[in-house]
Amino acid sequence: MAFRSIEWQFAGSISSDRPLNGCVKTRRRTSQTVLYLVAIVLCALFSSATATAQTQTLFTSQIPALLHQSDGANVNYELGTSFQSTVNGKIIAIRFWKAAGETGTHTGRLWSATGQLLASVTFVDETSSGWQQQALATSLAIAANTTYVVSVNTRNTFYVATGGGLASQVVSGNLLSVVGNNGLYGSPAQFPTNSWQNSNYFRDIAFVPTTTDTLTSLTLSSTSVPGGTSLTGTVTLSGPALSTGAVVALSSNNGAATVPPSVTVAGGKSTANFTIGTTAVGAVTSVAITGDYSGTRAATLTINPPVLIDLSVHPTNVLAGGSSIGTVTLTSPAPSIGAVVALSSNNPAAIVPASVTVAGGATTAQFSITTTSVAATTSAIISGSYNGTDIDTLTIDPIVLTSLVASPGTVTGGVASVGTVMLSGPAPAGGAVVTLSSDAPSVAGVLGVYTSTDLPLDGWSDWANLGPAYSSIASGRVTPVTGLPGLSMTLSTATGLPMETLTNCSTGGNCGWYGNFAPGAAVLWVNGTYNGDTGWWAPNGPLTVTFNSPQRGLGFQIMADESAPFTAKLCAYDSADALLGCVPFNGTGSGAGDNSAVFLGLYDDVAEISKVTIDAGGLLYPHDFAIGQVFVASTRRPMVASSVVVPAGATSVAFPISTRAVTSATSVTITGNYLATHAANLTIDPAVLSTVTLTPASVTGGASLIGTATLTGSAPAGGIVVTLSANNPVSVGIQTVHTTPALPEDGSITWTDLGPSFTSIASGTVAPITGLAGSSVTISTATGLSPTILTNCPAVANCGFSGNFVPAAPLLWTGDASDGNGAWLGNGPFTLTFNAPGRGLGFSVMADEAGPFTGNLCAYNAANDLLGCVPFNGVGGNVNGTAVYVGLYDDTAEISKVTIDAGGALYPHDFAIGQVSVATSRRMVPTSVKVQAGAGTATFPVNTDSVGAPTTVTITGNYQGTTTGVLQINP
Repeated sequence: MAFRSIEWQFAGSISSDRPLNGCVKTRRRTSQTVLYLVAIVLCALFSSATATAQTQTLFTSQIPALLHQSDGANVNYELGTSFQSTVNGKIIAIRFWKAAGETGTHTGRLWSATGQLLASVTFVDETSSGWQQQALATSLAIAANTTYVVSVNTRNTFYVATGGGLASQVVSGNLLSVVGNNGLYGSPAQFPTNSWQNSNYFRDIAFVPTTTDTLTSLTLSSTSVPGGTSLTGTVTLSGPALSTGAVVALSSNNGAATVPPSVTVAGGKSTANFTIGTTAVGAVTSVAITGDYSGTRAATLTINPPVLIDLSVHPTNVLAGGSSIGTVTLTSPAPSIGAVVALSSNNPAAIVPASVTVAGGATTAQFSITTTSVAATTSAIISGSYNGTDIDTLTIDPIVLTSLVASPGTVTGGVASVGTVMLSGPAPAGGAVVTLSSDAPSVAGVLGVYTSTDLPLDGWSDWANLGPAYSSIASGRVTPVTGLPGLSMTLSTATGLPMETLTNCSTGGNCGWYGNFAPGAAVLWVNGTYNGDTGWWAPNGPLTVTFNSPQRGLGFQIMADESAPFTAKLCAYDSADALLGCVPFNGTGSGAGDNSAVFLGLYDDVAEISKVTIDAGGLLYPHDFAIGQVFVASTRRPMVASSVVVPAGATSVAFPISTRAVTSATSVTITGNYLATHAANLTIDPAVLSTVTLTPASVTGGASLIGTATLTGSAPAGGIVVTLSANNPVSVGIQTVHTTPALPEDGSITWTDLGPSFTSIASGTVAPITGLAGSSVTISTATGLSPTILTNCPAVANCGFSGNFVPAAPLLWTGDASDGNGAWLGNGPFTLTFNAPGRGLGFSVMADEAGPFTGNLCAYNAANDLLGCVPFNGVGGNVNGTAVYVGLYDDTAEISKVTIDAGGALYPHDFAIGQVSVATSRRMVPTSVKVQAGAGTATFPVNTDSVGAPTTVTITGNYQGTTTGVLQINP
C-alpha cells in the first residue's frame, strides 16, 4: 500500500490558513516522489470541487457523557447514527469519538435506510482518543430529506455514549438526526438496527452541501459619490443560499474604493449588503467593484473630487476695522495633499487671504477677514472657488460717533469740565478725528489772562525781528504781527522817547537785561532818559500798543526794572478810545534767567480791543519795565478744541472744556461729529464766594496776616467785589502802625494835589481827603509858617528833597527858619485836624538830615483829650524807598487831631512826610476786596490788635453767598 503511505486527505471545513485548500499531510516522509506529486494534484482537484461550500458535521460541540464503556470481554458492536440532510450534498468523510482505552482497527460504513452498504473506509493514523475522521476515497452523494445511517465498529469492546443523547433532534447546518429509533447498534460489520434509549454513540459524517446558485448581480446604492464617503453594495444570488450561507468574494481595482474580502449571503436569503469605503481624490476616479460566486459580476463606481459647496462669514455684519471669520465647506474630505480654495473680495474694505487650504481628510477650513475704515455702510462679496464657487456677503458699518458727554454737566464759569466722545467701535489706523464746536455766546468785557494757555495764540511779535540787541526803537514804530497777515501794531511810549531791544540773561551775564525771562529771550525795554544832574533814569512808560484792526486780546511776560515786587496794569480801549476795562497784576522780578517772569494779558470775547496801555514798576522805578514776545488773540477763546483724536484702536477719548466767567446761568451746547453728530449740554453758573481762608489761622495780637477770598470760578468782566467784615471786639486805645497793610486806606492825601513841587501852602490850609467824600484835614505848623511841597530826589532835576522816600514821591516839608545864630529851626510839629473823627492815619517820614532821628505821633479826640502817643525812630539818608513808615490806629472812630513831630540832632522839628493814608474803617479787614476779571481769588490784609486773652474772631465774606474764616488771636 505505497499510495496510502503518502495519502493526503481533505480535513474538514475550508479556512484561510489550511494548506492546499484543505489537504493535510498524514505522512511526513516518502521515497516515492512521483506518487507524492500525484496525490497533491488529486487532492487539490478534489478540494477545488468542494471549496465553494462549507463542510458540515452533525455533532459540533457535544462531548460524550460516558467514556470507556464495555459490555464485557469480547463483546463488540457496530454503533451508528441515523441522519438526514435538508439539501443535496456529498459525504466526504466518516468520524467517531474514540475512548482513551479503545484499540484495534475501525471501519466506517454508510448505509441506506434499508441496510444497503453504500460506502466504507478504514481509519488510519488514529489518535489515542477524541474525534477521529477518515476521508472517503470517493465522496458519497446523498439526496435531500433521505435517511442514511453512519456506523463504526468497536474493536476491543470499549466505546463512548451519552444516554438519551438522540432523544431530541440534533440540527447542525443542513444536517439533522432522525427522531425515534436512533442511537443504533448491531453486530460488527452489520447494518445496526437496534436502539437503546436513543443513546448517542457519537458516529458522525463530514458533509458538503451541493448548490446550483450563482451570483447574478452586484449593484451599488450610488454609482457616483464624493471621495471620502461610503456607500452600500448589494450582491444577489440566483436563489436562496444554503443554510450555511453563501460566501461571495469581493474585490476593487482601485485603492480609492475599499471593500471587504467577501460578504456572506445568509442561509435562505438571496441578497446581502456590504459597505464600500472611499478616499478623497483629486480628480474624477472610476473604480470597478467585483463579486465572485459561481460566476463574476461587477459594477462601476465613480468617485468625485471634493467641490466647494458653501462659503459663509460670521458675523455677517462688522464695524469698520473689525474682523469676521469665513468658513469654506467641501462636499467631501479634501485629498491628502489638501484642497486649496481660492478666495477673493470685491471690495478693498474687506481683505481676505489669496487662498485657504482645507487639510487632507477635512471638509472645512476657516480664514480671517479684516476690514478697513469706510465712510458709509458698505457691502463686500467674499468669493471662494474649488471645483465650484460660492459667495457670501459681509456688511461693513462705519465707525461713527455714538455719544458726547460733559462731566460735570454744570460748572462755574472759569472752571473746566471734561468732555468724552465715544465711537461705535475702535478707531482706525491713524485715529479718528472728531470735530468739536460750541455755541457759547460772546460775552463782552475784558478779562485778565494769567497763563499763555488761556489765550488763543493766533499771532505774535518777536522783538528780535525789530533788530539786534541794543537797537533803539522809535516811539510810534509800526511792526507786523506774525501769523496774522495784514495785522500790525504801533508801539508808543508815554514820553515819546524811544524804546530799546535787549537780550535777557542772569545777573552777571553778558547781556542787556538781567531778569527772569528765558535765557537769550529778546525783550523790549520801555527805556528812559538818564539825568546827569541827578543820576536818575526818567522812565518812558506806560507803553501803548495800538492795532490797525480790533483784536480780542494780547499777552506777554513782563518784569519791572528792579529785582523786587512790582505792580502792573493793563487797560484796553476800543476804536473810539473808550475804556473797555483795566486789570491790575503783580509780580516779583529777579536776576535769574529761568523763564519765571509773570505772564499777563487781556482777553475780550468780542473783537473790540484796538488799543492796550501797559504799565509796570516797582518802588524804585515806576513806569520802567520790559516785556517779552507779545502774543495776539484774534479768534475767540474756544471752549473746546476744533477737534480731538481718538487714538487708533481706542473707542473713546476725553477732552477739556474751558469756560469763562458769566454773570448769569448760561447753557452751552458742545457738539461733536465723526460720520454722525452728537451733542452735550453744559450749564455754566456765575461764580459765587466759595471760601475765606486765613494764613496763618493763629497769630499773636498785633500781628498781620493774609486773607484769601476764593470764588467757585472766575470773576466776570469788571471783576467782583467781595464785602468783608469781622466780629473782633473793639480794642481800646491807640495802637502803633508800622506797615501800610496794617492800616485801612479808606482815603489819602497826595501833596501834589495841592500844587507842584516848591509850592508853599499856608499853615491852616484845608486839604480834601481823596476817597472820603466830604472829608478834609486842616494842616498847621507849630510856628504858623508855611510848609512846602517838594519832590524826592533823584527822579527829576531840581527835586527839592534828597531822602530815602520813593524816587519822585511828592512830600510835604515842614520848612524851617534861621534862628539868627546860624541854626535852622523847623516849623514842626505838624497838626492834622480832621473835620470828622476817624480811626487813624499813616505815612512815610524822614528828618531833614542824614542820620538817626526820632519822632512822635499823638492822637486827640474832639474834646482835645489826648488819646495816646506813638513814638518812632528812623535813619535818614538817600537810599530810595527805605523811609520809615509810621502811623497810629484806634479801633474806635474818635481821632479828630494828630500831631506829628520828628527831627535829628541837627534839625529838630524839621522833617518831611509822604502821602498820608487815612483810616475811617476798622482795620482788622478792609470793607471789601476785589477779585479781578478773569481771576478766581483775591487777597486782603488782616490786622490784629493786642489782646489780653485768647480771642476767636470770625472773618466773613459775602458775594452771592456768605462764607467765613476763623482766626485765633493769642495774647
